[in-house]
Amino acid sequence: MKRKKSIQNKIIALLLSSVLTALFISSTLALLNINSMKKSFDNQSEKFEQSTTSYVEDEMIEKTCNQLLILSDSNAAAIDKRFENINRNVDGIVNLAEHIYCNPNIYPDREVDLPQKNNRNLSTQLLWSKSISDNTTDSLTGPLYTVKISNLANIQDLLYETIYTEEILKLANIQDLLYEINYSNDMISSVYIATESGWMIQADYISKNKYSGKKILPDNYEASERPWFINAKNSKPGEIVHTEVFQDIHSKSDCIVCSKAVYKGNVFVGVVGVGSYLDEIYQEVDKTKAVLKNNYSNTGYAFLVDENGKIVVSGATSGETAVIGETNPDLKRSSNSDLRTLAESMQKKESKCTKIKINDKEVFIAYAPLDTLGWSFATVVDAEEILMPANESKERINTLNSDFNKSVGDSQQVIIIEFIIVTIVLFIVFGFLSIKLGKRISEPVQKLTAEVVGTNGKNLDGLIEFDTNDELEDLANAFNNMRLQIKEYIENIKIITKEKERIHTELLVATNIQNDMLPDSSSMLNSSEEFSIYAVAYPAKEVGGDFYDFFFIDQDHLAFIVADVSGKSVPAGLFMVMAKTLIENQLMLGKNPAETFEDVNSALCRNNRNGMFLTAWLGFLELSTGKLDYVNAGHNCPLLYEAESNTYSWLTGVSGFVLAGMEDMTYEQKHMVLKKGDKIFVYSDGVPEANDIKGDMYGNAALELFFSRNSSLNPDSFCGQLKTSLEQFQGEAEQFDDITMLFLEYNGAKNERMVRCSKPRYTGKNTNLTKKIEP
Repeated sequence: MKRKKSIQNKIIALLLSSVLTALFISSTLALLNINSMKKSFDNQSEKFEQSTTSYVEDEMIEKTCNQLLILSDSNAAAIDKRFENINRNVDGIVNLAEHIYCNPNIYPDREVDLPQKNNRNLSTQLLWSKSISDNTTDSLTGPLYTVKISNLANIQDLLYETIYTEEILKLANIQDLLYEINYSNDMISSVYIATESGWMIQADYISKNKYSGKKILPDNYEASERPWFINAKNSKPGEIVHTEVFQDIHSKSDCIVCSKAVYKGNVFVGVVGVGSYLDEIYQEVDKTKAVLKNNYSNTGYAFLVDENGKIVVSGATSGETAVIGETNPDLKRSSNSDLRTLAESMQKKESKCTKIKINDKEVFIAYAPLDTLGWSFATVVDAEEILMPANESKERINTLNSDFNKSVGDSQQVIIIEFIIVTIVLFIVFGFLSIKLGKRISEPVQKLTAEVVGTNGKNLDGLIEFDTNDELEDLANAFNNMRLQIKEYIENIKIITKEKERIHTELLVATNIQNDMLPDSSSMLNSSEEFSIYAVAYPAKEVGGDFYDFFFIDQDHLAFIVADVSGKSVPAGLFMVMAKTLIENQLMLGKNPAETFEDVNSALCRNNRNGMFLTAWLGFLELSTGKLDYVNAGHNCPLLYEAESNTYSWLTGVSGFVLAGMEDMTYEQKHMVLKKGDKIFVYSDGVPEANDIKGDMYGNAALELFFSRNSSLNPDSFCGQLKTSLEQFQGEAEQFDDITMLFLEYNGAKNERMVRCSKPRYTGKNTNLTKKIEP
């Protein structure tokens, strides 16, 4: 066997025989490397400078925006909470007033004191409009305001005899609540209720200002002419409205009034109002300016924008966002396009941080909405001040680069001189030898390099042939083996990729098929006046196990269902299709809900080798009467809103066993009657069991709270906002289970005339079906 010679031995032999030639080659390469190193360093220094500066700027911007958003969100939330408390107070007063109007016999007659001229403390007072004064006369002296009374102690008795009505004597029972609400909240300036008939009961600190001149009776107060009264009267029942910001004539402070209409049944009888000083809100703006000055920018400030895009208060002392005198800048009409865009975003109740120009200067602005008022809270800092650290870093890097370049240049000159001297001496003696030895070493290496460089994804079949009898030959053989392995690996990757793409395509087709099987809420909404319905499903995987369905059994009967199959993905989807089809078929054959579940349970139990099951809730609504038959197979209890009593509750009752869980099961059918405006919300367990990143679940309590606050929404808006609430709760957590929601609102029958439906398909206990139709 031929003995191989190592490259190391060849190099040693060459070095021993041509030391002088190696010196010449080394000197030349050193010069080239030094020059290349300098160029490379210059390029890298420039890239480093750019990347470092960009990184520092990005980090500063991201950090600033996050902190500004947190500051804006926290301030907006704090201010919003104040007005939420005021709204709750208004609701409480309205509820008590409506109870008094509807149940006057359970309340005693009470009187409300007149305003006291020298009283500067909190008190409740009785005021009335001019129409009451003009229409009320004393039997001896004429109109009320012309009565001359010598004994002031008899004023209240005279009022009782001449002016008081049963309405004000009963409504006087509300004065203690007005007093307590004003007393417990420093932000509130005045709490009052004004009636459509002209009465007004008020709790405030300015009793002394209710008189003009030397009158013994307070000035008339025309509440019905005030914006807070007019806005509430013209609003929808149950809606709370707010006035624009105005200046209080007594304190000269900015105020805003929150008001809500009072109804006796369906009849408007008055308005409850709560006036609030904005001084504490303005202080929050000033505090924010101080925080910005201490942490970010000497020129930073904050401002509040109302629902119409006008700046209410601003920490800026001049410029486009400053409030000067009584002039409040309107961002929607600003000549600055950035501010107009900002106003549009704020009116959409968006929360974000962005860079814009104000007063021709770049700034960072973060803003967050106040949901109660529709306002936005914004914080502003100077972009130049925020990016100052990045600019300083850039200058320091430039200084270091300059010093290093100078040092490298000096060293390069010394090395060049030394190498030139040595090269001249050695070049003459060993020139010929260096060329010959260089070729012997470099040619095999160059050949191998060329082969390696020429290798790509399309050139893996050729072989590198070397006959050097050393390590280069071993390296060439190893590279040949590597080529073959790479070729085999690429072929395997192609096969695997093709198979994954096929599976993914099949899952997408399955998803589309499953979606097509679920009914479209919009078509049902457009086709019926007796009800409104909306349903939606969000599978956790490509194919889900939850499903909903709703369809007409005949002209007067609507079936609707929500079900949840055990498991997920394709097996659950297939089981879902079978269950959905069986339920619909049984109902269309005329079975009632209980019979339908019993037959479907028996059918699903047969050949159920995988032990799958499903929970389901099925409702059967008679549109002409509102009668609802329903049955529950182990499913979550729906939520019911009753419009007549304005209450909500869980639709509980005996729940049967899950479908496909056990043969020969029976199911109990329940009955109730829906009235106009009643709503029912059916859902799968993916709603209350939605979890956040910590594993905590959304829960029935949160669902019940959401339903109580949003049951007035129409079906699609309700489902959409509930999905948003779930996503906010989940945060970054992945959706674990399928989520399905169905919301139905009963609008009542079309009219009062009833006719018999043709060919009824529902053959439960009540087969004499009727339907209201238009004449």
